[in-house]
Amino acid sequence: MVIILNGKELKVVEYDLKFGQKPRMVNVFGVFKYKPNNNLYVIYADVDTTYSYVSYGSSHVKNDSVLSMSCNKDKDEEIIKEYIFKVTKKEKLDDFEMISLDNITDIEIISSNNLEIKKEVMNKLVDLTIPKKKEEKKEVKKTSKKKSRFGCKILIFLFLILLVAGAFYFYTKPKGNNNDVAKNIVCTKTYAHEELEGVSVDEEKTFNFNNSDSLLEVDAVTLYRFDSEENYLNFINKALYYKYMPDGSDTTGGWTPDDEAHTFKMIEKIEVDEGYDDPTNYEEVLAVSRKDGYTCNENIEK
Repeated sequence: MVIILNGKELKVVEYDLKFGQKPRMVNVFGVFKYKPNNNLYVIYADVDTTYSYVSYGSSHVKNDSVLSMSCNKDKDEEIIKEYIFKVTKKEKLDDFEMISLDNITDIEIISSNNLEIKKEVMNKLVDLTIPKKKEEKKEVKKTSKKKSRFGCKILIFLFLILLVAGAFYFYTKPKGNNNDVAKNIVCTKTYAHEELEGVSVDEEKTFNFNNSDSLLEVDAVTLYRFDSEENYLNFINKALYYKYMPDGSDTTGGWTPDDEAHTFKMIEKIEVDEGYDDPTNYEEVLAVSRKDGYTCNENIEK
């Protein structure tokens, strides 16, 4: 019996993506709830991968994204093996409740486990779970030489206008306007977390100012240090980071877990707008930060 599964090619959410770098894409072979333990899992591999292993983890669906987090390798790997076996052998998935990926566009990989499989098994997973892309027919339109030459002249004319306008702006733009960062204050503080046991917190806030000593933006980095692997995995697997992440981490920053160091970093860029309630004057920001227990260093931009 042929089984139609809900797999999909998804984009990996990466907050440190550099300009010009292509986004990473993965084949998600399924997101499912394992009925005997009621846990949610995801299994995936890079598109056009050259290696012979799949990644998997406990999962959580958030808006249009699915999350991958490390799980218990000793207990959960057997579930993943059972899923792969039944899919590739086209057997019934009575113990697996498939989650629809119709409205899912991204996957956020917090952490994961790896399982080595044979290349032919990987190929079967792709064939049986990932929908084939429809090939678009390319229409070739004939263009007369006259129209082609006219279009080239227009493009050259527009290019020259842009070149002149760009040169004019370069030579006439004001130097050091009030939107440029002229100086900053870097404030740090370390303390024990009030709610999480065995967790110390390192905070670093960089306040960026213009020439008029007005605050432009704040870059905030918060690092959680866990004293044991047990406390770290409990924080990751139960997705407790959502409870403590700054409000802007999802849209203006990001987060980075480190399974080896047992740390979790949260990043936020705070824009100073009408909704910003804290002090915005250089001297006031410095005074309030030191009053709140931060150690601050002042830096002047060159």
